[in-house]
Amino acid sequence: LVNGSVVNFEGKPASLNVLTDITPIKKAEETIRSANEELEKRVAERTDALSRVNEQLVAEIAARTQAEREIIRSLEEKDLLLREIHHRVKNNLQIIASLLKLQSRYIKDPKVFEALNESQSRVRAMALVHERIYRSHNIAEINFKEYLTYLTKQIFLFYNIQQYQIVMTVTMDDIMIDIDTVIPAGLIMNELVSNSLKHAFPD
Repeated sequence: LVNGSVVNFEGKPASLNVLTDITPIKKAEETIRSANEELEKRVAERTDALSRVNEQLVAEIAARTQAEREIIRSLEEKDLLLREIHHRVKNNLQIIASLLKLQSRYIKDPKVFEALNESQSRVRAMALVHERIYRSHNIAEINFKEYLTYLTKQIFLFYNIQQYQIVMTVTMDDIMIDIDTVIPAGLIMNELVSNSLKHAFPD
């Protein structure tokens, strides 16, 4: 870098020049320029890599969303199918109960008549389980208190018990139980209530 100017030296014009070696400055500028280029290159590479990763994530999210939709649709179909199965089982059990009732009209023997009635009551108790399940929000289990309340009402109707004669009160917490538990429990309650109605109230 050269800087010069005209000056007077001992009464005569002269030239005063200052020469500065700027090699270190140029080297520093080159280093900075190279560093900037390298940084920009790395930023571009990183941005490109992140864009590819982002595209992959978007594709994975879309695939998972689609898979979740398929699973939900499959579960809904399975739920609908199970409800239809429980509905048909309930209908078939009701047909059996109706056939037993029709058959009992021709029975003269009191013991056989009573046995058919008891069988009819048990079949209806099982039919009620399937009815409560397909009407339930969750088909895997049902509210046992609601089921017992409904079951006892049906038993009272079956035996033609009037409200002024005997009053039934179900006192228990709301308990959710599965079908494997509710069927035997319902049959037990059916026997207990039926036996109570037949033998505990002679009048």
